[in-house]
Amino acid sequence: MIIIIIIIIIIIIINCPPVFINSGKNDTIFVYLSDHGGKGLFAFPSDTLHAYDLVDTITKMSRCHQFSKMVIYMESCFSGSMIEHLPKNINVHAVSAANPWTSSYSCYLDEHRHTYLADEFTSCWLLHCRMSDLTRTTFQDQFQYLRCNVTESTTCHYGNTELSKLAIGDFLGCPDPETQAEHSHKANSFAPTHLTPSHEVSLMILKKKIESERNLEKRGALERDLCKLEQKRARIKRAVNAIATHPNAKTIKGGRAHCPLTHLRNMKDIAEHFRLTFSGWHEDQSIK
Repeated sequence: MIIIIIIIIIIIIINCPPVFINSGKNDTIFVYLSDHGGKGLFAFPSDTLHAYDLVDTITKMSRCHQFSKMVIYMESCFSGSMIEHLPKNINVHAVSAANPWTSSYSCYLDEHRHTYLADEFTSCWLLHCRMSDLTRTTFQDQFQYLRCNVTESTTCHYGNTELSKLAIGDFLGCPDPETQAEHSHKANSFAPTHLTPSHEVSLMILKKKIESERNLEKRGALERDLCKLEQKRARIKRAVNAIATHPNAKTIKGGRAHCPLTHLRNMKDIAEHFRLTFSGWHEDQSIK
């Protein structure tokens, strides 16, 4: 039995009506998550998933025999930090769009709709799935393809890498021969455009709107919105730098800025305290 879950499996940690995956020990689960992220957190539109809860929930699901095998693909900035602590002794394999300390990249800016249509990592793995015979193509094959073709971020994999030897078709089914042939032809000219760090997307969209706006009044309003956004980002950066340089703050020294996150539960507690205590503080123009 194959279960494909598009967005959420971490249902026991989100404040919403109870929903359950009625899966058992013989079920195969594929999870794809795509949104914004930070170090040790993944941002849903109205909630936050922390690395601690993701790893803890999956470990409990394994212990309770709620799946046979699980593969996770995660598209977000710093997505490696969400899954680098997955145990290697359970049947879970995870692939991230970026390593634990860098951004993922959006692509295909639609200037008419004022949005980016995809992300580089996701565009690559979907194309690879459509052009491949998934009965013979393994997750390891796809990982090597992603390492070669995702150019702006570093694709990583974690957990039980033995599962990478499994055929992708065991999880996702297989495209028909016509689809394979069509996308194999497209792969020769495949090149994502407008590659932009995900955290810069809102700025870039505003700048493009300003460039294309011919109405002076509307253009002025957009320029004011851009100025406010840049000021907000600057205030946040100054505040974080001030915290980092506080006499009681412990800083990372000796070039260890890329060291793995540790104490995931403590990291969650600090992030939640900051979010709940200072929610909206950056909107206050009096804060310098």
